[in-house]
Amino acid sequence: MEKGDFSIVAFQIGPIEVRVIDNDLEKALRLFKRRLQKEGVMRELRDRKYFLTRTEKRRRKDHKSEIRRIKLQRKSQKRKSYN
Repeated sequence: MEKGDFSIVAFQIGPIEVRVIDNDLEKALRLFKRRLQKEGVMRELRDRKYFLTRTEKRRRKDHKSEIRRIKLQRKSQKRKSYN
């Protein structure tokens, strides 16, 4: 290889694209996984694995919001105890 000569391979799934530079596939895979998580692709795949009725979806949504609310309460209580 000459100076400045490097191989570039690009693969794309939907709007996510990762370039492999200098045959550094490990780094490209880490970046690809990070971008998949950031875009929520893995969560969506996990959610679509099984069919959920509207009621089940609502229950899960309500449960997640309840957990968030409890966590926020704990966090605010910790802040108050420090003051």
